[in-house]
Amino acid sequence: MNRYQGLLLFKTILSYKGFFPARTMSVDDISIFIPSFSVGGAEQMAINLSSEFADMSVNVELVVARNKGGLAKKVGSNVSVEELEFDIDKFPLPFCVRRLSQYIDDHRPDIVLSLMKHTNITAISAKLLASHSPTMIVSERNHISRSLNQHPIHKRKTLKNLMRILYPYADHIIAISEGVSKSLQDEIRVQEKKISVIYNPVVTNKLLKKATEPIDHHWFQNEQTPVVLGVGRLHPQKNFETLLKAFALVRSNIDAKLLILGEGKEREKLKTLAEDLGIEEYLCMPGNVDNPYKYMSQSSVFVLSSAWEGFGNVIVEALACECPVVSTDCHSGPSEILARGEYGRLVPVRDEGRMAEAITQTINGDKIPDNKLKNRSMDFQSDNIAKKYLDIISDSRSIYDEC
Repeated sequence: MNRYQGLLLFKTILSYKGFFPARTMSVDDISIFIPSFSVGGAEQMAINLSSEFADMSVNVELVVARNKGGLAKKVGSNVSVEELEFDIDKFPLPFCVRRLSQYIDDHRPDIVLSLMKHTNITAISAKLLASHSPTMIVSERNHISRSLNQHPIHKRKTLKNLMRILYPYADHIIAISEGVSKSLQDEIRVQEKKISVIYNPVVTNKLLKKATEPIDHHWFQNEQTPVVLGVGRLHPQKNFETLLKAFALVRSNIDAKLLILGEGKEREKLKTLAEDLGIEEYLCMPGNVDNPYKYMSQSSVFVLSSAWEGFGNVIVEALACECPVVSTDCHSGPSEILARGEYGRLVPVRDEGRMAEAITQTINGDKIPDNKLKNRSMDFQSDNIAKKYLDIISDSRSIYDEC
């Protein structure tokens, strides 16, 4: 008997002895587990979902290993926050399993929803350790092989093995794009029937309102000067090197500026590259900002230069702000959002020439109508996505009760 079969037998024995009590169909309490409130797509998704669940009269609690990060102030007033007081800066998140299992036993939520690989591994492990057994829904946010390949080979193998062992214990898995769903089936061997594709809850009334706020930046005072915008962590995944190289090519024909919003470990590397390309005086990198949407609404073109994505929230945000989009056709998400190019230009990954050409065409006026961009973004409204999550949760609980 291998380890995987042993774990399945272990759960069967525990269930038979009553350690996994029967659950009712009502959804009274949902706990959403994330590491912290650091600026990131998963964290913003958790905040958006929690607010929508609360508006639907569902008791929802955000459970964080450490209550820190710039997004904490965006949590809705009707959403409670529980901190596990675990130092994620010193210890890997899976070491938080026992504290999370204790939380599950103490608070006895109906649903635990987790986001991202490490939180999923931690949450499923905590469920197996706890006496109380909530419905476990996990969300996978990245193309598996692309994201795992960023780790050293020993860590890559460990993560993949843990996912293969533990993911079957989730009651359901939500993939944020068709590409992510396929990678789960191919890489982790998850059965297709256990996966649902639900896109991210991105567009909110708050986002649309913030997009109308004025910008206090001299680049936006002259409407004749095009501004190219990039938004994201300064991280190899976001591949801002290609954007800088493409922008240098654009500058040879157009007097444009480049604004990159975000922070990360590649700041100095990108600054050095900008100097080497001779574009440093046309580049501004102010770091993280409270309101990126007002910049999206006023920029000439938004560019996503990523080497890979799970979805690409910022593309939807740009569409909602009626900003034309150029994106790499990376795995996976951008092509789905842009409907294979209907709502924005797609270019090959790490092809600065094609990217520069697409940026130039967009700046020169070959644009998709603003209302078409806005209408597409409404497919990712937060309230509609939250309802889809509740439907999946109800179905998963129903299947469990029938077993």
